[in-house]
Order: sequence, then structure tokens, then C-alpha cells
Amino acid sequence: MFSLVEPEFDELAGRTLSVVGTGSIGRGVAAVAEAFGMAVRPITGRSSAAELEAALRQADVVSLHAPLTPATRGLINAERLGWLKPSAVLVNLGRGGLIDLPALVDALRRGALAGAALDVLEQEPPGPELDALKTVPNLIVTPHIGWASRQARQRLVAALAEALQAQS
Repeated sequence: MFSLVEPEFDELAGRTLSVVGTGSIGRGVAAVAEAFGMAVRPITGRSSAAELEAALRQADVVSLHAPLTPATRGLINAERLGWLKPSAVLVNLGRGGLIDLPALVDALRRGALAGAALDVLEQEPPGPELDALKTVPNLIVTPHIGWASRQARQRLVAALAEALQAQS
């Protein structure tokens, strides 16, 4: 073995992705997941509670893309986190209020969930609570900066410069 392969990671092929919210971004994520060989379980606003439960129980990865409404606030709560496999990963790219954050933190600290990645938080910009999240195992928080790779920022600056030059 000539490569560093720690921490260990698994292939996506053969895994199940449950996509909650099937707008343009959710559909795009689903298409990429299918290209990687994942089975996709879409959940829409018209899906039943039983369909949501089945999708969460079967998921290896849950990706949230739903809007925040009174019906979706706290959608992923302690009970529903309990439906996930301990090996599952939760990704929230929708709205911070979709997840009961204290329940998620508890699940991660207990090892009831393999990991979570949050690009959104209930309060943005985050306040002092962000410091507390830094100690949560297997949690990645990128509050609306998942786009902030060096390359993405370079494209943004180049597009801005081009737009400004077109104005002159």
C-alpha cells in the first residue's frame, strides 16, 4: 500500500441516497448520485409520512434541499434521527431550521449517526454557538461557504471583473 487511506471511506455505488426536496438542486444532486451508482429515494412535499420514514430508514446518505416552512421546520428531529442507520450521514443544503440541531448534536455525540455536514444554520451568520459545534464529532459546518473554494472565488472575481469592464 503506497497511499494514506485514513480515515477509511466507502464507495457511493450501491448505497442509498434519500433526497428530501426535489427542486432543481435536489434533482441535480439525485442525478449525480445516480451517476455514482447510488439508489435514490426522492421525498417531496407530497410524500406521505410513511414514505419519509421508509426513505430515512433505508438511507446511507440523507440530503436536505427542502424550503423552510411551518410544515418542514424541525423535520429532522430526535425521532427521525433515530430512524437513520448508525452508519448514515446527514447533509443539509436547504435551510438550517429543517434540523433540530440539539437533537443532531446529541445523535452525533452518542455515535447514533456516522456524520453530518451542514452548509446552513438556523442563525446566519452564526454566533457563539458555532464554537460549541467545533467539538462535535463527525460534524462539518460550512455556513453558506461550501462554494468558497479557491477556484470558485477566482471564477467569481473574474466574472465580476468582466461585468465591471462591460459597464465601462
